[in-house]
Amino acid sequence: MTSLSVKLNNNTVKHTKQLTALNKRPDLALSASFSIDSNTPSNATPKELERTPGAVAVSGVNSRALAGGNINPLLAPQQTNSKPSDDATSTQYVCGSLIIFTECEKGIHHFAKKILCGKEWCPICGEEHSQAHNRRIARWLCKVQQIKQLGYLVVEFPDKYRKVPGYGYSKRAIRHASNKIVEVLAGKRLGRKGRVGGYFERGLLRWHWFGEKKESKWNPHCNILVDSGFIEPEKLLEIKQALREALNCPDLIVHYSFAETPGEIYHKLKYVTRATFNDYSWNPYMANQLYGFRNGRWWGKWNDEPAWELTKEIESEADMIAAKEINLLGSGICPDCGAPLKKWARPVDSAYLTIWGAQEIGKTGYYRIPHKEWQGGPLTPEAMLRLEQMEIEAKAKPSVELKPYMVAPNDLPSLRDKVSHKYHTILPPTDEILERLLGGAGE
Repeated sequence: MTSLSVKLNNNTVKHTKQLTALNKRPDLALSASFSIDSNTPSNATPKELERTPGAVAVSGVNSRALAGGNINPLLAPQQTNSKPSDDATSTQYVCGSLIIFTECEKGIHHFAKKILCGKEWCPICGEEHSQAHNRRIARWLCKVQQIKQLGYLVVEFPDKYRKVPGYGYSKRAIRHASNKIVEVLAGKRLGRKGRVGGYFERGLLRWHWFGEKKESKWNPHCNILVDSGFIEPEKLLEIKQALREALNCPDLIVHYSFAETPGEIYHKLKYVTRATFNDYSWNPYMANQLYGFRNGRWWGKWNDEPAWELTKEIESEADMIAAKEINLLGSGICPDCGAPLKKWARPVDSAYLTIWGAQEIGKTGYYRIPHKEWQGGPLTPEAMLRLEQMEIEAKAKPSVELKPYMVAPNDLPSLRDKVSHKYHTILPPTDEILERLLGGAGE
């Protein structure tokens, strides 16, 4: 039996299942305790943890880990991406402490992925060559390898424009600036014709929020990697003027450079994908504004063969990224057999990575889980009949048993409906519940 406690007071609900707050009157104080049947015993054996990911997904082990289990302090980093709370009983999420997993349709290749917040001021995700940084490199590396000469544009607002909401001091303004920059460099969209005009057939775009000289000074500037080498001064001047007109900024700062060797190209990629908003306190307003902002765009076709190979200087570092495998997993394709991947399962504790013996793919927070065949024999007809009988018995008897406590009679029907809907079960009629409560509590 797995116990569940519900306490409602001043519109607040706290319990191990993390129920959402119920809209009740502030003056209502209700305390109730329920017992819910569970087919999984509370003292789960270690053998349950050794099963394949698909079996664990339906077991009671990971449901307890999600409901209220503590995150393994030895397997998860101890930094959090949120500010300390005054409530001593609150549990803060540790970035990377939960994983989701999947397998190919053939059922022989299993993979897992850590859930990362991706916030640049996170002490885990904001570090250089962190798993979040390596994922960004992996998503762009296969594209950048198709570019023989890499052009690098930096578009920066002057100091007097940086905190003007219409230019670079709101999410809407930054998104508008991104669209205008892409329209100038790639061309405007004209229906089925696609993009018309522009200067570069393909490119990648990402914003940096702070500079290197004064880290805490707000300085939004757009980094663009394009498929281009040397540009004639007249044409470069034309590009700069077009950007200034599109962004309505006559003194817009535009720099251009290009890289030719694989080492230089890879360095540009690594530099552009790094995090710059390393401290939330530098600008809390823009930190909240950038919630949900997509800081990473590209345009053009990226189906060419690699234009250059990895050199010895960067081969060891780039191999850690495992770009091809990460891109296939992100596209829902198994990198081992090419079969489609099944839907990612619900989150579980990252402790399962150690239990399953998972191996990380390129230090990106993706993991390959070894496949283990079922070692036991087939189920006997008697065992199958017994399982069906247990299922019928579980459906026949109520899954919720109430213990007598004082409850306001007028509020009992709405509470009954919410509990029934939350746990997908049918509670006894309201009159019967009320009779049990009144009978057990005396007056």
